Amino acid sequence: MKVAVVGAGPAGAAAAVTFARAGAEVTLFERARWPRPKTCGDGVTPDGIGALAALGVAIPDDAPRCPDATVVSPGGARAVGRWNGAATVIPRIALDAAIVDAALAAGAVLHDGCTVAALDPDGTVATAKSSARFDAVVLAEGATGGLATALGFGALEERQVAVRGYAGAVTDLQPTYNVVYDRALAPGYGWVFPTAKRRANVGICVPERAARVAGGPRALLDAWLASDPTVRALLGERPQLDDVRGGVIPTGRARRGAGRILAAGDAAGVADPLSAEGISQAIATGVAAARALIDAGGDALRAQAGYAPSLRDHDRNAREARRLRALFRWTLDPMIALAATRPALADHLVSAGFTLKTDGHWFHGVRGALLRPARRERALRSP
Repeated sequence: MKVAVVGAGPAGAAAAVTFARAGAEVTLFERARWPRPKTCGDGVTPDGIGALAALGVAIPDDAPRCPDATVVSPGGARAVGRWNGAATVIPRIALDAAIVDAALAAGAVLHDGCTVAALDPDGTVATAKSSARFDAVVLAEGATGGLATALGFGALEERQVAVRGYAGAVTDLQPTYNVVYDRALAPGYGWVFPTAKRRANVGICVPERAARVAGGPRALLDAWLASDPTVRALLGERPQLDDVRGGVIPTGRARRGAGRILAAGDAAGVADPLSAEGISQAIATGVAAARALIDAGGDALRAQAGYAPSLRDHDRNAREARRLRALFRWTLDPMIALAATRPALADHLVSAGFTLKTDGHWFHGVRGALLRPARRERALRSP
């Protein structure tokens, strides 16, 4: 089986690994020179760690293990919630390269610095220098490519924008995700994720329309860095950022398939609309798309039918996340204030708020957390 994968991020690389290990002849196209940096908080949730483990990709020994997240409400309430497992922080330039290395080790061939100009539903991939037909294609072009739109996959439902940089800390950072819901960013949030004892990935994520109104995401980031108490306690009065980058996170798409082509990752719009977390979804959809195409043996209709069930949880999660985000402007302060004294609720806010929501309805999980017998209260960390 001769297959192509367009895009070498987590979705595309995971698809390439899956194809290659099934014995397919895999060509991986990447428009950037490899390796390349990526706008991201660098956080990998327990779901993402599990997805990497399933691919045989190990977490670096020096990557911070973060057993919990510290969530700060617009009013300043702080709750510490545990993950269902442990999260970590890995720079995307290293994470993406590790998955691509696994694909190359399995036999895939990488063409970097190679832009795919056009795709045909019959599997024809055209670049500036050549054109070839493949038995199957996974489209993992990321957030800003135009191939999915040209194929008629429909417009993305919405886009969030993020900007991040790296900064030194004025104190040893605890191994926790610091997630700050500042009023100036609502309904978005800011973060400080430790990459080392005295260094952090720092950024904000907000709806695209909110960033436009505020003068752009960099202006919002600078204002947040200058005023937020959590940031100032961890990073000092005037944190100096390096390697500042911005990007978009698309969510929601009506179609993810055309002929022999299936979309995965950001091209399929599967990032969480609430947290913008998308690494675990990217890997999962990349693997699922490759498996559907392999199982179909070149039958386009069978491939699309086989892929659709794997997207249902992601789409249900997205609908739930949008409802939560719409309500959070009114519920966030009291919810986090209550979670500060109820560890079970704090755990639910963290484990369900930043990963695939599996409680049927998110507020059912809140109810369950409140009814759960109270555990001995954990001491809250101070920034």
